[in-house]
Amino acid sequence: MKEKGLPHSKMKIYNLKIDVNSSFYNQLFRMALDFESRMLFVVREKYKIRTEILKIIQPHIISIKKTQQWPGTISRGTSVDLYCCQITQDLVDELKILLPTLWSWMNPDFAEDISFVRGDGKSWFISITHEKDCYFILTDDEKKKADTYFGSESLSFQGPQEKSEKIY
Repeated sequence: MKEKGLPHSKMKIYNLKIDVNSSFYNQLFRMALDFESRMLFVVREKYKIRTEILKIIQPHIISIKKTQQWPGTISRGTSVDLYCCQITQDLVDELKILLPTLWSWMNPDFAEDISFVRGDGKSWFISITHEKDCYFILTDDEKKKADTYFGSESLSFQGPQEKSEKIY
């Protein structure tokens, strides 16, 4: 499912009403694969990405950028390395072994703040892992599809997206 540049006024923010457990994590990756998403995550300058993760993601890296802004965060401090990777089933299978839950994505041991973006570069899932926070930015059609992964009562509407999303 590739959505082409939707006007931001059609995007809605949803919070989770369910536990962020391994079942949610598995379904999140399934949804990311079905949505033909790219995966983003950050590594802070004072940390290095672990060798075993680098080996897994290396063939899937699309880009690495120095930035102070990534989905869900604007840093007033030092820059981070923002990784953008193509998602494949092999990558997902290997990542789930090393990082078995969403909250495993935290420095210093691992990268942090995993997010997923559409083909047009707009985020549809955002996490701020050190705060144990995550949310979705979805169209109505995407929300219906999300309900098939997580259940129709799993997401709580928070409001429309008020401003344009940065393209990643």
